[in-house]
Amino acid sequence: QKSQAAEDADDVKVHWKSQLPSRQELSLLMLFLVLCGTMFALILSRRREGVQQVDVPPDCKQCRQEWWQDFWRWRLHGLETQTAHLEQPPEGMEWEWVDAQNDTDWFGVSAELIDEVVAPRADPALGPVLHVGCGDSPIPELLYKAGFRAAEHIDIAPQIIAMLRRRYPADEWPGMGFSVRD
Repeated sequence: QKSQAAEDADDVKVHWKSQLPSRQELSLLMLFLVLCGTMFALILSRRREGVQQVDVPPDCKQCRQEWWQDFWRWRLHGLETQTAHLEQPPEGMEWEWVDAQNDTDWFGVSAELIDEVVAPRADPALGPVLHVGCGDSPIPELLYKAGFRAAEHIDIAPQIIAMLRRRYPADEWPGMGFSVRD
C-alpha cells in the first residue's frame, strides 16, 4: 500500500503532465516565435537602412493642417452664428450636411457605428477609449450613452476642443475628456 505522501506525489505528477501543452500548441508557439523574430529582424534592418517617412501627396488637401484650420474656421463661424446650414463651404470642402444637427457627422452613420459595431464588440470596463480626430462629431455623446464613460477625445484644433468642453462640461459628463493633440 502507498503512503499518503506517495499518492500526493503521484497526483502532482498527473496534474503536472496534464498542464503540459500539446504537440499542436507547441508547434503554434514555435511558429509564433519565428514570426516575431522575423518581424523584429525586419524592423531592425529598416532602421539601419534609414527608411524615410512618406511625403504627403501634393494633391491631398486634407493631409495638411492649413486645410483643417480653414475648415474649422468656417465650421465654427457657422455654429456660432447658427447659420451652418445656410453657408456654403469653402472650395474643396463640399459634402452633404444634415441640417437638424449641430455637429459634423461626415457620413451620417455615427450612431450606427457605435450601436452596431463598437458597443456589441467592445467592453467599456476594459479601459478608456481614445477618440483621435474627434472634431465636433456626435461620437463623444454616443459613446458615453453606450456605456463608454471613460474616454479621451483629441483633435488638433484648439477651438474645437474648447467648444466640446463647453458642450460636455465635466460635472455633467464625468469621465469624458478633451485634449488638443496632433
